[in-house]
Amino acid sequence: MALVNCPECQKEISDKVKNCPHCGYPFDEKNDSMNEADTNTQTEAQTLPENTQKSKKIALLIGAGVLIVAAAIIAFVLVGQENERKQQAEIRTSYIANLSSVRTSMLIGAAQAESLCNLTQAVWSDTIFSELNEETYKYTLKADVYDPDQAYAYYIGYIGGDSDKFNDDFNASLVALYSDSSTIEAVSKIEQSQKTVDTEMKLLQTPPEDLVNCYEVLEDMFTAFNRMTKLATSPSGSLSSFSEDFREYDTDFMEQYEKLGRLIPEA
Repeated sequence: MALVNCPECQKEISDKVKNCPHCGYPFDEKNDSMNEADTNTQTEAQTLPENTQKSKKIALLIGAGVLIVAAAIIAFVLVGQENERKQQAEIRTSYIANLSSVRTSMLIGAAQAESLCNLTQAVWSDTIFSELNEETYKYTLKADVYDPDQAYAYYIGYIGGDSDKFNDDFNASLVALYSDSSTIEAVSKIEQSQKTVDTEMKLLQTPPEDLVNCYEVLEDMFTAFNRMTKLATSPSGSLSSFSEDFREYDTDFMEQYEKLGRLIPEA
């Protein structure tokens, strides 16, 4: 039971009475209406917090959804960046391996060219100066003097200091040298090295940013390599110019080889 004010005399009375005990004012129906109004007011008062709570829940759900989407986007970006980093790392590692590989291939080809250039230089010089040499005599002696069935020791006594037994023209000696099966094989190996290096160089045309300086040195090394291998397979000029070019190309190649070795990082 609750106390309410009489609408007529404004005195407090029970909300259960049908007439005001003070002034007799009948308000049974009015009381019901007041009770109903109070009930509605209480219902509305209860409904309002419920609606507010629902709104808060919806807002929280929306916020959580936004956070989930944002987290997914961030994760996607981070995964993409990590994949890109791994891909770039793999490209760099592969590039370094290819650098080392072509450097080795050039060294092998240059060594082959160096051996042939040394022999060519010796044949050239021994012909001009009529020097009997165990490594060159089968190329420097005249065709009617050289007998492949005779050992080198035989020619030591036979030739003596007779320069007439040597080719008059060094070109004849060089033709004999480059017609020999061992020289043909040596030239073939050098040409194969050239092809191998050319193929490997194509893989290195787009270096990673931090390896550009390696590629620049590699290009200089490649130039020296080509000049040296060409000199070995196609000698030309005079003995003096050949020897000078050989010395220059050989020195330049080794300088670039060593320089590149210092620049190539560990994979």
